[in-house]
Amino acid sequence: MRYVLYLLLLLTACHRAEVAPATELRNILWGRWIESSARRDTLIFRQSNSIPASTRLEGYVTVNRGRADNGYGQITPRLGSGIYQFYVEGNKIYVYNMLSSMFQFAPYTFLYNDPGKGLASSLTPALSVGNFFELNVRVPETGVKTFVQLP
Repeated sequence: MRYVLYLLLLLTACHRAEVAPATELRNILWGRWIESSARRDTLIFRQSNSIPASTRLEGYVTVNRGRADNGYGQITPRLGSGIYQFYVEGNKIYVYNMLSSMFQFAPYTFLYNDPGKGLASSLTPALSVGNFFELNVRVPETGVKTFVQLP
């Protein structure tokens, strides 16, 4: 009986994340988003005035992963922290590290869960983003992290 209850809760909590149009995301995305489970990684999405206006959603994202001792007694930003340029097409976010000498956008998962839509309605919007910042942009996606928006 307990397993049936768990299964019912799981099925009612799951819903398909919709791909929001760029105009809707344009008003929602800008700002700070923090990783929901460990709350260590922060994404700060910014619109750029230097990028020409287009129909797709694009701009810059700053990844803050905290600071750590590098082994030589210096406190430095964790690996993956930095500024990335991005654009969104469908359910993919294409990013490249602006501090890298390689100018190549790499695709990662990008889903926006709108509060109040679907069976599992929550009070805060959430982003599911492919883990592009943990290893390297050239490495395939290692997982998807969920971020919630900070007020």
